[in-house]
Amino acid sequence: MAPCPGSAALSAVPRSVFYWIFLEIGGGTRSTETLVNAFLAQATLRPADGTTAEWLEPTDVITAAPTALMDRIEDALDVAPSVDLASTIADGVAFCLAPPPPHEDDHETDRLPLSRARREAAARAGIPAKDFIRHVLESWVLAQHAYWSIGRGLADARTHGKTILRLKVVLDEGGWTHAPGVSRAPVPVPTPDRLSTALNLTGECGLLPAHAA
Repeated sequence: MAPCPGSAALSAVPRSVFYWIFLEIGGGTRSTETLVNAFLAQATLRPADGTTAEWLEPTDVITAAPTALMDRIEDALDVAPSVDLASTIADGVAFCLAPPPPHEDDHETDRLPLSRARREAAARAGIPAKDFIRHVLESWVLAQHAYWSIGRGLADARTHGKTILRLKVVLDEGGWTHAPGVSRAPVPVPTPDRLSTALNLTGECGLLPAHAA
């Protein structure tokens, strides 16, 4: 069966990367370089010294079911500390960025469209994997987290909504650190809206009957 790597099919991936970053920071400060090196060292089954294309080689995951990969990530999240979290996330990234089957429609989102992610990965295919992972952590995860946390916080304030400290990680003089007042980040779990989207996509991919999705 051809895989259907959609933006919602592996919605756990970007949030799991952020959760991994939060755990790596611990109670201190970590530079981007330190985080990149740690992620590459922990993603043991992918060549840390190769190119982006070599690091993203999808051979081992291209035929995997999206739900199986999500289960692996969730299993790794259930263990603290988890020695397998970075490796399972890395497989999820490679799966999402693998070339799509001809019939797949890219489901655009206002955060990080999968088509854009694939273009950016393809443009960096020949550079060291280390530079690509730096781009993933800085641009795809941390920048997105700051942008949407601040935006949603302002929206809450304008509507007199709940006061929630959404910003979990900030850039300090020594690198990335936990935002003041934040002691932990919640373990990523699918929310009802994401589950509904995932069901719709699996129906469109032919993994479920249309009426079930």
